[in-house]
Amino acid sequence: MKKKVLVIIFTLLSLLTIWLYFCEKYYIVRWPEVKKETKPWSRWWWMGSAVDRENLEKLMKMYAEVGLGGLELTPIYGVHGYEEKFIPYLSNEWIEIFKFTLKLAKKYNLGLDMATGTGWPFGGPWVGEDDAARYIALKMYKARGGTTFLDTIKYIQSPLIRAIYKRLDIKDIKDIKRPISMNENLQELSLEQVRFPVSLPIVSIVALFDTNYIDLTDSVDIDGVLKWKVPEGDWSIYALFLGWHGKMVERAAPGGEGFVIDHFNKNALYNYLSKFNEALKSVKKPYVRAFFNDSYEVDDAVGESNWTRNFLKEFKNRRGYKLEKCLNIFFGKDTTEEKERILCDYRETISDLLLDEFTLNWKMWAHSKKSIVRNQAHGSPANIIDLYANSDIPETEGNEIFRFKFASSASNITGKKLTSAEAATWLNEHFLTTLGDVKKCVDLFFLGGINHIFYHGTTYSPLEEEWPGWLFYASVNFSPSNPFWTHFNKLNEYVTRVQSFLQIGKPSSDVLVYYPIHDFWSKMSRGLLVHFSGEIKDYEGSDFYNVSESLYKNGYTFDYISDRLLQKAKESRGEIKTKGCNYKAIIVPYCKYINFNTFKKILSLANEGCTVIFNKSLPEKVSGFDNYKSKTIEFEKIKNEIEAELTDFAGYKMYNSGKGRVVISSVPADSVLRLLDYKSEALHKFGLSFIRKKIRGGFIYFIVNNEEKKEEDFIPIAYGGRSVVLFNPMSGRFGSLKKKHNGMDEVFLSLNPGESVIIRTYNRKVNVRDYKFFTKSKDDTIEIRGKWLLTPIEGNPVFPERLELEELKSWHLLPDTLWASFSGVAKYQIRFKKPAIKQKYLVLSLGKVKETARVFINGNEVATLIMPPFEILIDSKMLKENNLLEIEVTNLMANGIAYLDRNGIIWKKFYNINFPPRRRENMGQDRLFTAKHWKPVESGLLGPVRIFPAEEIKP
Repeated sequence: MKKKVLVIIFTLLSLLTIWLYFCEKYYIVRWPEVKKETKPWSRWWWMGSAVDRENLEKLMKMYAEVGLGGLELTPIYGVHGYEEKFIPYLSNEWIEIFKFTLKLAKKYNLGLDMATGTGWPFGGPWVGEDDAARYIALKMYKARGGTTFLDTIKYIQSPLIRAIYKRLDIKDIKDIKRPISMNENLQELSLEQVRFPVSLPIVSIVALFDTNYIDLTDSVDIDGVLKWKVPEGDWSIYALFLGWHGKMVERAAPGGEGFVIDHFNKNALYNYLSKFNEALKSVKKPYVRAFFNDSYEVDDAVGESNWTRNFLKEFKNRRGYKLEKCLNIFFGKDTTEEKERILCDYRETISDLLLDEFTLNWKMWAHSKKSIVRNQAHGSPANIIDLYANSDIPETEGNEIFRFKFASSASNITGKKLTSAEAATWLNEHFLTTLGDVKKCVDLFFLGGINHIFYHGTTYSPLEEEWPGWLFYASVNFSPSNPFWTHFNKLNEYVTRVQSFLQIGKPSSDVLVYYPIHDFWSKMSRGLLVHFSGEIKDYEGSDFYNVSESLYKNGYTFDYISDRLLQKAKESRGEIKTKGCNYKAIIVPYCKYINFNTFKKILSLANEGCTVIFNKSLPEKVSGFDNYKSKTIEFEKIKNEIEAELTDFAGYKMYNSGKGRVVISSVPADSVLRLLDYKSEALHKFGLSFIRKKIRGGFIYFIVNNEEKKEEDFIPIAYGGRSVVLFNPMSGRFGSLKKKHNGMDEVFLSLNPGESVIIRTYNRKVNVRDYKFFTKSKDDTIEIRGKWLLTPIEGNPVFPERLELEELKSWHLLPDTLWASFSGVAKYQIRFKKPAIKQKYLVLSLGKVKETARVFINGNEVATLIMPPFEILIDSKMLKENNLLEIEVTNLMANGIAYLDRNGIIWKKFYNINFPPRRRENMGQDRLFTAKHWKPVESGLLGPVRIFPAEEIKP
């Protein structure tokens, strides 16, 4: 019987092997499957939650038709004049419209995420003062030995009142009711921070003299009087008080105004979430795909939220000693090594609390609702790699690849499928962003490891609202009121195709780079906290930055790893194995301080068979204050043993540590990897940026030409395989690439500036047509001349007349002056005879286009173009003896908005932050954005429109 079972298993495995072989040999080359997650999503603002069923139905249908895959619902402040339509957040009415929205999302196959609150950060009117963000206040007293100390230990909090984009006098605080939820005009007040002049509760009172410590907290009577017989010595008394930080929810919706929660206390979080439990109990689980948390941003106010009720207890449990005994050092003005160590311990404790009390409990709550969490960890006073790693979907933002890598590294190491980004936030000044600008922006995210784009964003605006409708100030306005909406689907098709590849396979990163956060935690700063955005400014000038830059510029792929994640790493066949990816080595940038357990873990990986590279030198010191002197003795002993075993090589020192090796490098990180014979990519030498992923049977490359010139050459790739197929995400074309082997794999590419492609390598031969590259021949060039008929199709705020044009020029130069103020869509039409060109393929060049174009020939749609070069490869068979060329062109919102501002037409009618400018020169006397001084921007088809013979490039 046993033998029969083995024969069956062997037969099945053999059949499976044969099937897999033929699947690979005759692999069907195609774009990956399109799902909701492969499409781009958008943040969706509900202004005042003043939404209605009719507009929701129409708008969500439009969102789906234009190619969005999902929305993130975030209610924010309202619009003046619509107060009667405001729906208070989480009210019964709000929940009913929310349930209707869920049904529409299902109907139109749209995903739906939801912010866990309104605006940001978490907070609202139901957050009581006990659960609000806190800070620590200090008062010091002197006491001489042999006397009796008698004083009232009291701290009256200084009053503070701040509003968004308004100047308030401190006297105005008398008009603010306590608690905040009692105020009826919170939308108008737009409060940002409020501190009432109240007596603060005592946290701790300690007396310190030399190494002596006495806890006096319980010696204070009910009136705050401390009577203490002072022992011998000159004592300092440190009285700590728990203050109310006063931070309010930013951009809060009606019903969402109130204090921000204490992020370091899980009880405050659960009290906050209880409101959602009650409000959503009639909603079927899962409520949404994911609950969302915007970037921390608690401390972009006066002072820091730097404490919590049980902080001293948490500190003792986590760091092993009492902070109270070290307050003289902690609050001392001198910079000493001991202060650096204690400060580091304090900041690490804050980091732990933000992870353990907030992030993990919030995620656990969401999972109980059968949803997941999408989390922006950046900007917080924590090791953001750990916060990202403990999020279901880490989300980043900004414009720096190294910043994005904090989120994508956490995903790669922990094996997460999706890493998202808030994309195109305030990309340019209002109304000046093109779809080409957005394409460039999302490409940068893709290169940084992001594969789930969220546009920032789309504002719900009733379709009957006067143009430009309801707008969010920090948005590119991915809404129907923007003329580029007409051609928006082209960008969405592009993003979908790229993400369909970037969401499959596994990361293909060469090495790990240790993130030396204890160095950053140990640095003195103006406040107690340091916040980590992941931006280069956080660590520029450090060796961590130098290592990252060196690797990136020289074609090595890498991920950042934290102390916590490193503890979970294992050795596997000489590589460092994590849950999501294997790495050939780990590089430890030079650091002054390192956690002792981390140092020992790194060396244990080497002993087990891994390669460990210390850049410049071994770390100098162990971090932290607890028992650091005894730890230092052991630390120095280990370092001495390593240094005694080192052997000199050209540019580095090395010794075999157990089964692996330890390297101390005196050359840049990329150089030592080359010396150790690790492969790199040479794409950067050709001005190309890339990200690489591993997939069964090959690799995926996403490549962008960031140079201002065309790149046309054989390009080396490190992992070529037997076959290489190019997928063009803008056009949808794909085909096999010409390949040669000169000691390395090289594939032929022809990329215009800003153009991006995907190439997939296969370990087996695949049957697919060659990808053909064409170039324009300047011989027999034909310019299409004659009378152009220009017809406005739709647009605002004015509607010009149809014109016949003898020559192409910008709309603002046309004889009908209304064209200069028109923002919308217009169609150009002209008839032309078939050129006497013998080539099979032609290139139709539109010349200069401001800003996007959809092209039709003889009624057949040919292509939509959203960025230069505005050129289309066409088959000459499309042309007849006489032809009709139609070009549908959109421009920017800028000219229409300038018209409104010049004529005093009010469109800036929003509560809270009523449309500030991005650039100071566009600020009016009312401190709001204005375009009234703008000259008209170029718009329309400027040409020249020409037809070129197309010649195939023969590499």
